[in-house]
Amino acid sequence: MHGLNTLEHQPAKIAAMEGHFESHAGAPLILFGLPDAANETVHAKVAIPQLGSLILKHDPDGDANALRRSVVASGAHGVVLPPPLSDSTETAELLASLGIAVVGLAPGRPSPRHSTVRIDNERASRDITDHLLALGHRTFGFIAGHPNQSVSEQRRWGFVDQLGKAGVPPAQIAHEQGFFTYKSGLEAAERLLRRSKRPTAIFAANDDMAAAT
Repeated sequence: MHGLNTLEHQPAKIAAMEGHFESHAGAPLILFGLPDAANETVHAKVAIPQLGSLILKHDPDGDANALRRSVVASGAHGVVLPPPLSDSTETAELLASLGIAVVGLAPGRPSPRHSTVRIDNERASRDITDHLLALGHRTFGFIAGHPNQSVSEQRRWGFVDQLGKAGVPPAQIAHEQGFFTYKSGLEAAERLLRRSKRPTAIFAANDDMAAAT
């Protein structure tokens, strides 16, 4: 009964918890997976076939509401899309076609179709880099952002290009991959600091990873 109640009153929670981006009959129960919101899929998932529908609908062939349908069913007039969904043209266009206003939060680029709230990521990276250079740093570590978000490359390029203009060669920059989470920032920082030539400054591509350094 709890599954039915949650499905009826909090469909978005169900869809987000289960990682179901599309509606379909006989939905599985996903036990483990790596959600990829930008591509609207779950990688490396471990799932039990039809169990999701059985729990939520008491019918192994029932159709459990997916994320998109749940937004419509909720009666929402507008949606704020956080990253990486704010980079998904398909999601924004679908919501707009249903008459739902869309605002994209922190996408890599402005959209010609809907409002966005964003910053100039490349310019911000250049300003931060100039600050580090002014402090006297010449050996750097860089923790990259999630590869499925376009702002990651913009922030990386602003940093690397500004260092190049200041005469800092690529060999003076150690790169580690992060995923915009505190944990990934901590692990990347530990790898950087274990290097024989430790950087004197670390540039992390977002605040969560920076907090971990």
